[in-house]
Amino acid sequence: MSTRLRTALREAADSAPPFDLTTDPWARGRRVRRRRQIQVVGALVGAGMLVAALVLGGVPQLSSDAPPPAGPTPTEATLPDRLFDAPRDIPDLRDDPLGGPAAVVYWGAAPIRTGLWSTSSYIPLVVGAERDVVRAVRELDGRGDRVALSPDGTRLAASADSYPDPDDGPSVLITDLVSGRTERFEVPDLPSGGSIERLTWAPDSRELLVQVAVVTQWLDEGAYRADDRDAVLDSHAGEWRIRAHGTPLAVSRDGRLELRWAGDYGDLVVARSDGPAQATLEMSTPELLVEGLAVGAHQAAAFSPDGESVAVWAVGDDNVPPDGYNPHSLEVFATTTGSHLGTVELGGLGGGSLLGWGETGLLGLIPHSDRGTRFVRFDVSDLPEVSSETIVRQVHTSTEIAVWSALVPTVFLDADVRTAEPPSARFTWVPWIPWLLGGAVLVVVLVGLYQVRRRRLAR
Repeated sequence: MSTRLRTALREAADSAPPFDLTTDPWARGRRVRRRRQIQVVGALVGAGMLVAALVLGGVPQLSSDAPPPAGPTPTEATLPDRLFDAPRDIPDLRDDPLGGPAAVVYWGAAPIRTGLWSTSSYIPLVVGAERDVVRAVRELDGRGDRVALSPDGTRLAASADSYPDPDDGPSVLITDLVSGRTERFEVPDLPSGGSIERLTWAPDSRELLVQVAVVTQWLDEGAYRADDRDAVLDSHAGEWRIRAHGTPLAVSRDGRLELRWAGDYGDLVVARSDGPAQATLEMSTPELLVEGLAVGAHQAAAFSPDGESVAVWAVGDDNVPPDGYNPHSLEVFATTTGSHLGTVELGGLGGGSLLGWGETGLLGLIPHSDRGTRFVRFDVSDLPEVSSETIVRQVHTSTEIAVWSALVPTVFLDADVRTAEPPSARFTWVPWIPWLLGGAVLVVVLVGLYQVRRRRLAR
């Protein structure tokens, strides 16, 4: 700076009026800077949450009509050697279909996640026959009372009742276990609603035999009077037709014979397909003490492969020590005469079911509160001396029964056994949402406190 310029500036300063600085000239700049810092921190937190969600939960996929790939190339069908309780976040069948038939369908005791926070213990679990995978069929949540697995293991049928809503008629849900899709088939011509009472697949795995309780009069508090109607659903064409006789508990492999209730759930009768009875089972003899059948979410009877005999899962009326459960047994009868051929004593059980009759014998589900649930194969070729061989045993660390009921397709009753591993669950970020949100809030709060402290120190 020259001497002349310096002198001019001093003269200007001496002649200028005095003034005071009443505001902070940098306040606006500090506000802009603080706003930018908050925006950067928020963007970083949001990006971190997004990356964590994608890494932990998987990249979201757009919905498509085509099912996703089902995994490796199918191999020879086998049965698992044990069943496990499934983890809460087990993959769903819609997301990862079996790609082939199921070897076992069962219901575990452990709850399975159905939403962000909700869980359910009434979800069917399907075990692949051609690859060692377990999937949850969440679309059939709560439908364990009336279900049926097709003989070829490819489809699972379940009831969808109209009760207590009379405006919504009963229908049948059929899940394709190969592709993961579920279809609904409404029962026609039921203006007053009703409920599905029984589902039984025909041997061709195409026709489904359905018994419907048709509402004839609605009473107070949701109660109703109903009459039974028996029908056949062609699941491929979606067409219904009426049956002349009651829906059977079991059908022989060739489809010629049926086991049905006689009248109002009295005796059991063997009949020709949708025809009149040809033999009544001798179940009311004093030595049998058969008071009923374990009819529910599982099968209660099975024909022998040649159709000459039929086995019934029976429940007695007396308690068996030390647990006090009712006595269970497998009663075998001749299909031509209905005469009793022999008994397989099972002792006092808290449940159980008959899964089918293969070339190697009867396959049953035997629950034990102290040893888990087992699949047992009974050789009934030489009654009444019966040998049994455990082919599947449920391993469970607690004393609770982990598996209450199961279904096995007819085609896999004699399949080889494979060593099964516990079901694996994909890690999901859903349970971590509160922690992620809490961490984001904590970061914002800490940044705010830091800015406040820095501002105070600047003053």
